[in-house]
Amino acid sequence: MASDAAPLLRQSRVGFSGMTGIDMSACLHLLVQRGHDPEIAALLLPFWEEGLMMAVADKAPAEDG
Repeated sequence: MASDAAPLLRQSRVGFSGMTGIDMSACLHLLVQRGHDPEIAALLLPFWEEGLMMAVADKAPAEDG
């Protein structure tokens, strides 16, 4: 599943404050089309999303305040 990270990142939802998450249904569809078990993918997607959100937050510039 690690090789499928780039297509999943392209399914990100972006708001005024930056990335707000990923489109879970689109990501699940992509993973199933790539041959992954839908039940396992559905279990792992929330954790994958959390990891992506943490990585994006780590790369974000620090706010002055």
